Amino acid sequence: MTPSDMIANAPAAQPSTLRLRVAQAQRYGFAVVSVAIAVGASLLLDRFGFRSPHVVLLLLAVALNAWYVDRGPALLSLVLALLSMAYFFVAPRFTIFLASSDVPYYLNFVALSTLILWFSTVRRRIENDLREARDTLKLEVEERSSLLDLTHDSITVRNMDFVLTYWNRGAEEFYGWRRNDIVGRRSDELLNTVFPEPLEQIQARLLDQDRWDGELTRTKADGSVAIVSSRWALRRDHRHRPVAILETSNDVTTRRHREQEIQRLNQELAKQVRLLDQTHDSIAFRDLDGRITYWNRGAEELYGWTAAEAIGKISHDLLHTIFPAALQDIDRELLRAGVWEGELRHVKADGTSVVVASRWSLAREENGQPIVMETNNDLTERKRREDEVQQLNQELARRAVQLDSSNRELEAFAYSVSHDLRAPLRHIAGFAELLQKHAAASLNAANQRYLTMILEAASRMGTLIDDLLAFSRIGRAGAHESVVDLNEIVEDVVGEVRRDANAPNIVWRTDSLPACRGDRPMLRLAFLNLIANAVKFSRTRPQPEIEIGCTSRDGADPVLFVRDNGVGFDMKYSNKLFGVFQRLHPQEEFEGTGIGLATVQRIVQRHGGRVWAEGAVNNGATFYLSLPKIGRN
Repeated sequence: MTPSDMIANAPAAQPSTLRLRVAQAQRYGFAVVSVAIAVGASLLLDRFGFRSPHVVLLLLAVALNAWYVDRGPALLSLVLALLSMAYFFVAPRFTIFLASSDVPYYLNFVALSTLILWFSTVRRRIENDLREARDTLKLEVEERSSLLDLTHDSITVRNMDFVLTYWNRGAEEFYGWRRNDIVGRRSDELLNTVFPEPLEQIQARLLDQDRWDGELTRTKADGSVAIVSSRWALRRDHRHRPVAILETSNDVTTRRHREQEIQRLNQELAKQVRLLDQTHDSIAFRDLDGRITYWNRGAEELYGWTAAEAIGKISHDLLHTIFPAALQDIDRELLRAGVWEGELRHVKADGTSVVVASRWSLAREENGQPIVMETNNDLTERKRREDEVQQLNQELARRAVQLDSSNRELEAFAYSVSHDLRAPLRHIAGFAELLQKHAAASLNAANQRYLTMILEAASRMGTLIDDLLAFSRIGRAGAHESVVDLNEIVEDVVGEVRRDANAPNIVWRTDSLPACRGDRPMLRLAFLNLIANAVKFSRTRPQPEIEIGCTSRDGADPVLFVRDNGVGFDMKYSNKLFGVFQRLHPQEEFEGTGIGLATVQRIVQRHGGRVWAEGAVNNGATFYLSLPKIGRN
């Protein structure tokens, strides 16, 4: 250094030296002050009766100087502490006198202070080493950062807690965050990193191999998602401890999306090929000349030719196709509309004929050449079944006509028989009455009983004939439909049954009933039979109860019911209730002909409804009938 340089630097050196001396004086002054404070506090505590407080406080003063100041002030505080102990706290007080008995006491104090000084020295050396390592790393990073900023790759450095310490220009350009915005933040949280495997496994592999590479999914500052090829390198210090992770990332988003799209298209193509082969439909591709270029498994199964045998052949010649119109007209329609559908007749490899529903679709290959996709479904079995169904329908119609004719003949026969039986029955009843009137005095009791039985049987036979005639008239009579108020019908029938039954103790419960569309006389007859049955089979009860109501109204057809608490019936015989002449109770218990419920069923069926019953022995019975609501045909 030249004299001129020394003169130029002298003013700058003088203030620096002065500041150094002031700082040194402050450190030693802190030593003196800390010991003085410890002595003053010890004297104060000693006055209040505390035992030997000076030892702890003086050691604390030495420790503060050793830990926070430097070795020189610490030694000065130790010397001052020893002198203060001898002068203020060791007898004789206020003299510097060291008795032989006090030497161990002072040695213990010096030993403790020396141990504190040693700990402080070791700590300071470790801090210096760490500071030097940090400064060295910082210098290395600063030296290389200029080179790392030249690359377009994203390069970052983070500590072992994933806190970012370096972020190059390539990372700024790629992720969108500035360097000053990210330093001190965790990289995985900042970038919302999605790892290909658990992070703990990645860290274990990194510590074991000092490197890791893989693909990560991250979110940029603008919210877009990027896929990067990431490479991690582990940095260790001179003691082989991991201190930092260097990461280099390359954007592979576009490449990965292209690969995924190619993979998706390949999978879709393979899926379509598998679907074409798995379908049982015959699918073939051919050019406009009819030459086959593709022949799926369904075509092989339908026609019997393998793909190798069919590809390259003219389809119309191979299958001996019979068209529903001229081939030129079909091709013209295909070119105009792009599609054609119709039925064709083909010949299979075994020589059998097959009818197919064929659909032709016109498309173009990648080179622009037109291609026809032909899909054929075998209709041979369906055609055969349609012919069978048509024949069965014709046979069914013929049998329906025969059945209708037979029913009419049976109804006419029943009417004729019932009508023809009236005359002899009247003769039997008339002669029996005359015999009973004129010869009763000459007849004994048994003969009179026989005449009575003949008259009762004739009466029952007359009633049976009347019911049978009424039953046959229902089938032959025409229905006169109108809107019927069921409340009026039920009220009328209940009044009539009350008068005839002579049973004033019956409890009647009648709900409001809906109106329906039907034949009023027929519906009245149906309710008359049901209500009369309820009265008949409940009259043996101490308190007969009969309920008439409706269970469903909203939206559905109304379901009406007549319920009683009479003798009921066994449900296993419910299929016999509505048969003609079918009875579940003996004539001696309950009179009747067995035609009433059959009449109810025929009336309800003629109205498009149905009737059924539920009951239990000695627990009453409920008869239901559903009738079409107004507005339903």
